Amino acid sequence: MAPTNPTVRGALSKAQGAKRGGRSAVMLRVPKGKSVEGYAKELELSDPAVIAASPNYVRTPTYASPPNDPSYGNTETWSSGGTDYAYAKSWWLRNQSMETMWTAMNATTYGLRATGEDIKVAVIDTGFYMNHPDRGANIVVGKDEFQSYSAGVYTTDMDVTPVPPDAPLNTLNIASHGTMVAGQISAATDNSVGVSSLSYDTTVLVYKVHGIWVEGWPAGGYPAGSAVMLDGAIINAIIDATDAGAKIINMSLGGPNYSSAMQAAIDYAWSNGVLVVAATGNDGAENGVLYPGANNHVVGVGAYALDASGDRIRSSFTNYGLGGDPGAAGANNGRLDILAPGTLIWGLTKPDYDADGSGTLYQPGYKFWSGTS
Repeated sequence: MAPTNPTVRGALSKAQGAKRGGRSAVMLRVPKGKSVEGYAKELELSDPAVIAASPNYVRTPTYASPPNDPSYGNTETWSSGGTDYAYAKSWWLRNQSMETMWTAMNATTYGLRATGEDIKVAVIDTGFYMNHPDRGANIVVGKDEFQSYSAGVYTTDMDVTPVPPDAPLNTLNIASHGTMVAGQISAATDNSVGVSSLSYDTTVLVYKVHGIWVEGWPAGGYPAGSAVMLDGAIINAIIDATDAGAKIINMSLGGPNYSSAMQAAIDYAWSNGVLVVAATGNDGAENGVLYPGANNHVVGVGAYALDASGDRIRSSFTNYGLGGDPGAAGANNGRLDILAPGTLIWGLTKPDYDADGSGTLYQPGYKFWSGTS
């Protein structure tokens, strides 16, 4: 680029530099009759305090153009709840006029594109299929907090591969759930593969808290070998994610019971500046927000859909409430804090899984999801 005015950038003098920590930059006007490049070279050669001098070029903020992921560019319309979703495989990444979010993020509109490059997000869930072709290098292993549970002891490791779908109380959708959630945050984008993600330059730490309860609890409906989530693993994941420097913890999971131990772990994360978010649940119940979404210091997230006019409406399955004492006896008093897209969301699943058997709607490794997750 050509400079906008005849100036050069050099270093301060030794006296001035000392006042500013040793080095800085100043703008100098080029003397009449000298070229920009020539005067820059002259400064470098004549003044030992000048580290470097060059034209004062104008830069523009970098921002992403519309990604080339096939699903993002897919123009097909699919229907859900009586509403037609244009660009169904990427509608939540677009504004209501269906102009791309990426195209809108330019210097004249926002000044700078937001980036999550320095943010770590911990996804506490069922794990991740690390061999998924749309994984992205920034989805990394946090820890498997729950490989198995027996005799009151959690066996842990560093393999976050989901529990096999054929384990008791497990399904392929449950096993793939963490892959979907992490993929929505940071699947590889602009890689000519699959889907685009919300914050593709964010580091996602995967914490697996879904494992095999070896002995089970038959009387409670959990046969031996069941795939379950237990609070102990979730609590450990919250603490470990906080200690690992996560700035956001996402828990797309829940249950009806308040746990003071869970609250203590959340308080620890909150006291360390971590934003904790959790799903409110999918029962469509008033005053039915699930824990940990109902806990203090947690943002309870529900789902929205589009109505026939294209306006955002709370999805019928979203649990909601106005909030209260999360530890109070009786009805759950959790609060629905915010809504996010949650109906007909195209995302990752088990890499080789095709939901409709080589049909035209689904494709191996991807499917539509709905829920407060």
